[in-house]
Order: sequence, then C-alpha cells, then structure tokens
Amino acid sequence: MTFGEPGVFLLRPDGTVYMAVVNSMPAARPRVEDLPGAVPFFVDNDYAARGAA
Repeated sequence: MTFGEPGVFLLRPDGTVYMAVVNSMPAARPRVEDLPGAVPFFVDNDYAARGAA
C-alpha cells in the first residue's frame, strides 16, 4: 500500500525552501490556520530558519 504523508513547505520568493515539515504523527503538524499569522512574523523579524547563519 502506498500512502503519501502530508507536508507543509514554505518557499522564499527565489524558490529556496525556508521551512519543510513532513511528519507521520498528526500531533506534531503545524496548524494551517496558524500559518497566515506566523509567516509575517518570520518575515518582519528576519527570523532565521534553524541552522541558517
């Protein structure tokens, strides 16, 4: 049986990946309704992705 895990990907305007979440447990997935409020916070505060310099 094939099953595709749900994922959330945020891309920068240049097409590079800013955030990627792929998880098989529903308890650890970001809530889609939280993203419209979170993304502007990341952008406005120049919030670096984990591991970014």
